[in-house]
Amino acid sequence: MATRNLNTICSFKEPPASVRALLLTDLQQLKTIGNSHKNYVDA
Repeated sequence: MATRNLNTICSFKEPPASVRALLLTDLQQLKTIGNSHKNYVDA
């Protein structure tokens, strides 16, 4: 997911604000996935 967004950023030359927003969104999604995976393993 992160790689796809980075490739998109490179091809479309988005402004830094959009880049930061995309990366922040990716980080939050990764955290959510990590947390749900942890909860699943603990359950």
